[in-house]
Amino acid sequence: MFAIIGIATVLGAVVGGFLMAGGKLGVLVQPSEFIVIGGAVLGSFLIATPPVQIKNILGMIPLIFKGGGSANEHNMEILKALFEIFQISRVSGVLSLESHVEHPDKSPIFQKYHALSHDKPLLTYMCDSLKMIIIGGLSPYELDTLMESDVEVQEEELVYPSAVLAVIGDALPGLGIVAAVLGIVITMGSISEGAEQVGHHVAGALVGTFLGVLSSYGIVQPLSHALHHIADHRIKNMLCVRAGLAAFARGQAPMMAVEFARRVLPESGRPSFAEVEGAVRSLKAAPSK
Repeated sequence: MFAIIGIATVLGAVVGGFLMAGGKLGVLVQPSEFIVIGGAVLGSFLIATPPVQIKNILGMIPLIFKGGGSANEHNMEILKALFEIFQISRVSGVLSLESHVEHPDKSPIFQKYHALSHDKPLLTYMCDSLKMIIIGGLSPYELDTLMESDVEVQEEELVYPSAVLAVIGDALPGLGIVAAVLGIVITMGSISEGAEQVGHHVAGALVGTFLGVLSSYGIVQPLSHALHHIADHRIKNMLCVRAGLAAFARGQAPMMAVEFARRVLPESGRPSFAEVEGAVRSLKAAPSK
C-alpha cells in the first residue's frame, strides 16, 4: 500500500510541478521514447536473468504492493507456532510431530498461523529441520550447521530480485541517454523542416533522458530497496526458527527455546518477553492431533 502511495506521490509531484511551471502534459507523451527505453530494459533483463529467477522476481514484486499486518504480530505467530510444536514434542514425544511435518498443509498448528501457512519457504524450512530432529542421528551442533547452510543458500536467492532491480535502475539513466541521442539524430535529419519541427524533436529527445532518470531514481531503485527489506524480513524469520529449533534440540524447555528464537528478531518487530509469555499461556496445553 505504501509503495503505491509513494509512486503516486513521485509522479504527482513531478508532473504537478511541471504543469505549475506552465508545461504542457502532451509534450511528455512520447510513445517512441517509451518503446526505446522499455524495450531496452526488457531485453537487458531477459539477457541477464536466468528463467528460473525471472519467475522468482515476478513472484516477489507483487509483495511490495500488498498490505500486511504488523511485524510484531507476524513474529508472534511464528513464536506461538514454535511453542506449540515444542510442547507437543515434550508431552507426546518427538514422533508425534511426524504427521505435522509430513503434511503441513493439513496440520492444525501450521494452518492456524497465517505467518507460516502463507509463507511456503519458511514452512518448508521449519518442517525439513524438524524432520532431522525426528529422524535423529544429528547432534544439536550438526543440526544448527545444517540449518545455517540452508539459510545462507536461501539468502542468496532472496536478495537476487532486489539486486536485479538495482542493476536495471542503474542502467535506466544510460538507456534514457540512448533514447535522447536517437532523438537528436532524428532532429539533425529534419533540421530543414523549420524551427517548430526541430523544437518538437528536441523536446522528444529530452523526454527520453527525463524518463530514464525519473524511472530509475523515482521508481525502480526504491522498489529494489523495498524488495531487499522483504528479503531481509524473510531471512530474519528463518534465523528465528533456526535459533528456536537449535535450542530445543539442545534440550531447552519449550519456553526457553522460544526465548532463544525471540532474541534473534530485530527490535522493531520483536514482541516483549511478557507478551510472548502471555501468548503461550493462552495456548491449550493438550497436544494437537
